[in-house]
Amino acid sequence: MRRLALALVAVLVAASALSACGGSNTSTGPSISDYQKSFAPIDQRIKDIGNSVGDAVVNAKSKSNTELANEFAGLSAQAKSVAASLTALDVPDSLKTQQAALASALGDASRSLQSISAAASAGNAKAAAAATLKLGAVDSAKIKKAREAIEKQISAAS
Repeated sequence: MRRLALALVAVLVAASALSACGGSNTSTGPSISDYQKSFAPIDQRIKDIGNSVGDAVVNAKSKSNTELANEFAGLSAQAKSVAASLTALDVPDSLKTQQAALASALGDASRSLQSISAAASAGNAKAAAAATLKLGAVDSAKIKKAREAIEKQISAAS
């Protein structure tokens, strides 16, 4: 369990990237202002998941593999739900690519969190480390990049 907890420390990198926050209006779709109002609570949920991942890692040493598996499965479900909420938003044409990239990155993060959960269930520190590295090095970077691109266009339109 100690190896698994140490492997999960790298998730802190992902949590900070998930928590980090980073256009012109079009004639089709909602205005940037309307989109911003709809996007803001979803963006907050993304930040909250990042903070929860960080909390899960900080407290990992005091939890059993089963508890860790349950916690990371819950985080996976939350990330999947946020991706679905994001996909359901009406988006201005100028933000469609960035929104699709963010939803895709959240789906990837959900799968990585589920992999961490499965590894914890199996007591497989090597698999947990691999999923954690993917979450921290790949998934969180994609999330950060897409969020920053959306925020940049929203700021430019303000």
